[in-house]
Amino acid sequence: MSYDLCKDIGWMHLLEGASKFELLDLLNAIETYLIDQQNEWIQQNIVTVHKYAASMTSLNKLLAYCDRTLISHPEIVFKSNDLTILPKETLITLLKNDELNIDEDDIWMAVIQWGTKQVPELELGSDPDDWSSNDCNTVKDIIADCMPYIRFSSITFSKIVLYHDVLPKKLCRDILNYHADKNYKLNAHMLPPRTGQHYKDSLIINQMQAKWIMSKIVESTMQQLQDSVYELTLLYRKSRDGNTAAKFRELCNKKGPTIAVGKVLGTEEILGGYNPLAWGFKTGDYNTKGSFIFALDTNMHKNIVSFVGDNGSDAITIGDHSTFYPIFGPSGNRDLSFGNGTDSKPYAKKGSYQVSIRQSTDKFEWTDWEVFLVSKL
Repeated sequence: MSYDLCKDIGWMHLLEGASKFELLDLLNAIETYLIDQQNEWIQQNIVTVHKYAASMTSLNKLLAYCDRTLISHPEIVFKSNDLTILPKETLITLLKNDELNIDEDDIWMAVIQWGTKQVPELELGSDPDDWSSNDCNTVKDIIADCMPYIRFSSITFSKIVLYHDVLPKKLCRDILNYHADKNYKLNAHMLPPRTGQHYKDSLIINQMQAKWIMSKIVESTMQQLQDSVYELTLLYRKSRDGNTAAKFRELCNKKGPTIAVGKVLGTEEILGGYNPLAWGFKTGDYNTKGSFIFALDTNMHKNIVSFVGDNGSDAITIGDHSTFYPIFGPSGNRDLSFGNGTDSKPYAKKGSYQVSIRQSTDKFEWTDWEVFLVSKL
């Protein structure tokens, strides 16, 4: 059967047909093909595919693939119209997962949105000030089973206040007291931040992003993944250690290979670079072929990695100057400069690396940035 014909019929129709006539070999073949070749289609129809796979004992591989996709890329359902048709059981299963890779604010807002759409006759808008007390109680009852799995200590205070009427009074008072005073001892049991939202001590990258970065370190060294397992250890954070080049140098010079990563103020872009040698290794601009720069996206498939270009040993890939933060690329066209904390601001321009990691060449400021020591286990 040709691909075009399969596309016209629709993958769900093919699955249903193969299931109806108990064509298990065809069913397994379609399942394997979808997983290997139709990732985008699965993501576009993740709720429907997940519901169908969950109803079929013979589609365990497809169900497991959907589960992994929902955990690693939860935005495809939490930020889509399909959220409203997500079964309650599936939503709670997602909320229970500690590695859910999405901001807790987005999770909370998604649960609220899901709850308001479960009773369409109420026609609730997005502004809770327009809801009656009965409307609030209805939503409260609908999302009650979700509450134990939401990490309220990780949600922005303004988002808590906005929907405080759908929270049980004791829980609401507890959360508000906690946000007012971080030393407040909670009466209610609250789960800690999800491990999928941050990587160990990082305030910028999550677990999945850290794994992706480490996979690119493996790629840059052209070694087998199983022979190269790395760990990232925090050396420096601007908000913790002070915004001075001297402090960065004190904590990071001559420590070994490092990853520097920062979040851009106003755009939430995450940019970074890998130095396979060490800061303070030598002074000035020089070349090292193993370095790379990158830009991270909430959708891992949209991440950008830029290795050293084709100009080889003539390329300037590292700028190491005692009064500056990390620099990647040649003078005048720094592929990524972290600035120096005083008169020189961060920016990114195409220089020695293969592709640009940022559309704009304008200077910017960091919300925060960190440097991690890269250690081989």
